[in-house]
Order: sequence, then structure tokens, then C-alpha cells
Amino acid sequence: MLDWNNYRSELMQRLGELGKLTPETMKGVVALGNAGNKTDLLGAKVRELIALACAVTTRCDGCIAFHADAAVKAGATDAEIAEALGVAINLNAGAAVIHSARTGCRRSGTRLSINKFHVKRALLPFFYVRNSLSIHRCRFHTRYAFN
Repeated sequence: MLDWNNYRSELMQRLGELGKLTPETMKGVVALGNAGNKTDLLGAKVRELIALACAVTTRCDGCIAFHADAAVKAGATDAEIAEALGVAINLNAGAAVIHSARTGCRRSGTRLSINKFHVKRALLPFFYVRNSLSIHRCRFHTRYAFN
């Protein structure tokens, strides 16, 4: 199991080094993080719980370390953190369900095909590359998928 306190300390040191190399970038990141403090409509605790749930869904270990600590410092209880994490779990499960439905993969004989209506034009280059490399799990041909 990861020692989150030690990990957070190591990250702080590296972020400090990065801040020396790119101070304006780090100032921008800090400004984004502090933007909610100006209106304070949600309060620090709710913002940190949202940030923690987002950190889990984006799988950012450093973000989890920082926002879990900040949520506790803002007064979040174990039950509130667990509820926020439940929301993150639900979002990841929901996204998997939605993307599963969007693929339209279904078995026809021994060959898998993809529903052409669920492929967005913005993803054409991605699917062309994936198809040409034969990595895509659903064996589809561009002539069927992109007509």
C-alpha cells in the first residue's frame, strides 16, 4: 500500500523544482485551484470532496494524495469521503456502461461488428489507426464503419 503522506511530500518537492523551471505555469495552476475560493458557494469541504472524486476517476495518485488530505483538513468525515468515492465509483461504472452501449459491438456469426452510427467523425483518425494496426477488439472495416 502506498504511503500517501510520504508520496505527497515527495511530490511537493518535485513541484517546487518544477515551479522554479516554469513559474508562470505553476502560478496558473495555483490560480485555477484557488478560483473557487473567491465565490465560496460550495465551501472548501465540498470542493475538496468533488476534487477527490475527480482525482479518483482520472486516476491521478498525486491528486488523490493532495485532495484527500485537503478534504480532511476542510472537515470532511470518513463517511463523507466514502460517499464522494462512491460517486466516483458510480461515474466510472456508468462510463463503462455507456461506452459499452455506444460501441454497438455484437456477435454476428463468428465475427464482431461495430454499429457505424456510434462512431463520431472526430474520432475517425483514431479508429483508422487502431483498425490499421489490428488492435481494435471489434473487427470492423472502415468501409462499413465510416460510410
